[in-house]
Amino acid sequence: GVELVADARARGVHVTAEVTPHHLTLTHEAIAFGLSGNSNAGENSELRYDTNAKVNPPLREPADVAACVEGLRSGVIDCIATDHAPHADHEKQTEFDQAPPGLIGLETAFALSLRLVHDGRVELPTLIERLSAGPVRAWGLEQRTGIDGLGTLRIGAPGDVAIFDPDAEWTVDEASIASKSHNTPLLGETLRGRVLTTVVAGQVVYEVASVSV
Repeated sequence: GVELVADARARGVHVTAEVTPHHLTLTHEAIAFGLSGNSNAGENSELRYDTNAKVNPPLREPADVAACVEGLRSGVIDCIATDHAPHADHEKQTEFDQAPPGLIGLETAFALSLRLVHDGRVELPTLIERLSAGPVRAWGLEQRTGIDGLGTLRIGAPGDVAIFDPDAEWTVDEASIASKSHNTPLLGETLRGRVLTTVVAGQVVYEVASVSV
């Protein structure tokens, strides 16, 4: 898919592309063995088929993840989209084939994507651009809305700001998730990097309890 987008761009075709944090960081093994599972354990491996890791398109192999990361780094992929897809618990608590695809990705998008920075695969400014100005450019939102500076910190732009700590560690659990849905394979996982405060149009709309601005 990344190659098709790059080829179309080379031929002058106006095409955009997005990728999700989970397709940048997780493989099909998250489905079969869970994030803490060990696919190399041979006969002792426990197949889980975690329905919370069932998404569309499916999670693929490490080579596919690497291709998506390279596409993001090089600019072939314009932006990162959360693909936030909440489902009720009972919808996911069923046979794998019967479970609907999708996971909640809004609250974990930054921390999960930040793994690429911590691993040295993507520069932090590139990641931030793909999460902010990249979507604005891909959708032509400045032209659509008539609002200048969307996704930027330029003078005169809307006061949309995210304050984050790239090294803050936190555990994904039901208590830390604001969503009413909990369909994420990241439950119980410790992530590094956290959004502390979100400001929209100059107003604080989200804030971790211990932070003040």
